[in-house]
Amino acid sequence: MTRSFAAAVGLVIVASVAVVAAKASFASPASSVADGPYVLEITAPRTIFAIGEPITGITAALTYHGSEASVRIGHAHLTPLGFGIQEPVNGWNLSPAWLQSCEMSDLARGVPLTNPFGKSGGSLRPDPAFTAFMEDPVLRLPPGTWHVYAEASFDEGNCGGTSHDIKATITIVVQ
Repeated sequence: MTRSFAAAVGLVIVASVAVVAAKASFASPASSVADGPYVLEITAPRTIFAIGEPITGITAALTYHGSEASVRIGHAHLTPLGFGIQEPVNGWNLSPAWLQSCEMSDLARGVPLTNPFGKSGGSLRPDPAFTAFMEDPVLRLPPGTWHVYAEASFDEGNCGGTSHDIKATITIVVQ
């Protein structure tokens, strides 16, 4: 093998590894968890975001895969889907907060019920910084590794039926 041929092969290998690494950093992360015939999935457009960059495109999907054509579920106000972040953000714990009510939704087999990411949480004391963070519709996180999760909380049939609470998590890196 000549030196120029070996160098060319080495260059192609290095370039191929660089392309694979670049694609991996922008791969669309997804995580799904099943609970009986129900599957909860959380997805994001990519795994790595720059400091100060809006983190957009995170979505949750709840899909029924049972034997019936559809099922009815009971849940809190508007949706059975909520979001949270495992690590405290600026000292605040963000977790799903639902308005208590009993609303019904029908899930057709194989058709996902989707919801885009929305901040959720509460504070027992007035905190203008927390209020500003929560009112800003855009998610921006400080540098670090973050575990963002979707949670589906619902009952089969009417509220008070067989209860399901499913959580799926993805990892987001801000650097």
